[in-house]
Amino acid sequence: FDGLTAGSTYLLRLHFAEVYFREPGQRVFNVAINGESVMADVDMVALAGGRHKALVREFRVKAEPDGHITIAFTRVRDNASCGGIELLAESN
Repeated sequence: FDGLTAGSTYLLRLHFAEVYFREPGQRVFNVAINGESVMADVDMVALAGGRHKALVREFRVKAEPDGHITIAFTRVRDNASCGGIELLAESN
């Protein structure tokens, strides 16, 4: 995300649901925000308790001095998957 107010705090919501794999361990990935690891070895089947079950994780993050927030998904096994991303401004 770019064009944000530098140093301002935002609520970032990541939405997940495994819709393809059925067993734990078939899709595993990591998530970093602004270069900081926030979720490691994400396995949606294991975390949500099964396939087709939604899971939302919230993070409060500050925009970098250049007005960016960067989300990086890194594969461990198969490709990373995210069903939705919300970024909401918070009043400081």
